[in-house]
Amino acid sequence: MVKGYKVKLLIHDNDEKTDEEILQNNPCLENNLLVNNEYKRLKGYCHNYALKDNSINIHEAFDYIVMNYKQIPIYKAKKGDIMMFYDNYKGQGLPKHFATIYKTNNILKGTTIRSKWGRLGIYETDLYHLPEEYGCYMEVWTKKGV
Repeated sequence: MVKGYKVKLLIHDNDEKTDEEILQNNPCLENNLLVNNEYKRLKGYCHNYALKDNSINIHEAFDYIVMNYKQIPIYKAKKGDIMMFYDNYKGQGLPKHFATIYKTNNILKGTTIRSKWGRLGIYETDLYHLPEEYGCYMEVWTKKGV
């Protein structure tokens, strides 16, 4: 993580490090640690967090979203919708990252997401402060029938 990221660590998922050790190694998180018992002990990856299901792999997560969600433009997004991030245009291949929309004013610049960054934990951030390896192209998905 690069110093200067505007993120909040909601809960870490690293049994070997304390919250204080994570903050010491990531000074940009200082004063941003939020402990929320809802997120305690959530294992797995970003797709597990976004779908609230620890039992599925990334291929199953992608298939589940395509079958049960529909793609929408950001101006129709709402809290709880899922974002998938790609490193190429038009979402070719599997997504690099999954997140849920925490709040939005229906434009990219005003959207806040929550997502799991591997063993680093669950973070809340805007769309412009994700690690570069998650890609810069995104899609928004909402449950079908909603």
